[in-house]
Amino acid sequence: MKSSEIVIILKKCAKILELFDDIPLTEALDKLYSLAQKNTKIDLRTEEQNGTAKIEKTCTIDDALIEQMAGMNSEELLLFLQDTTAFKSKAELMNLAEKLSITSSKRHNIETLRHFIVTYFERGRMDQIFKNERNAE
Repeated sequence: MKSSEIVIILKKCAKILELFDDIPLTEALDKLYSLAQKNTKIDLRTEEQNGTAKIEKTCTIDDALIEQMAGMNSEELLLFLQDTTAFKSKAELMNLAEKLSITSSKRHNIETLRHFIVTYFERGRMDQIFKNERNAE
């Protein structure tokens, strides 16, 4: 490793540690670790693209997140998909659509993918309503 690469890494570390003011380093690292465990999973697979290595970040889509999304109404869900940084990219929305077994294409844009996801949950709510009415009779 070259000294210039170490300088870049240490500068990034300094910027991150500035966010934690004057708390002990071990506490800051513990908080960073717990945040990384809760919110995102960093996939360290590198892909060569135009001669440069790229680190991909992927959001962990688990059953709890899907349950949370199922509990939202259409407007809340759309705002959640628009505001959550994990679902800002087309790749993340495609990943969510795939997890939900929604048929999609690489040609679909971000807005179309969001619409498909919202429609998926709307249909699920409608199916649940019909099921409850059938069982009530």
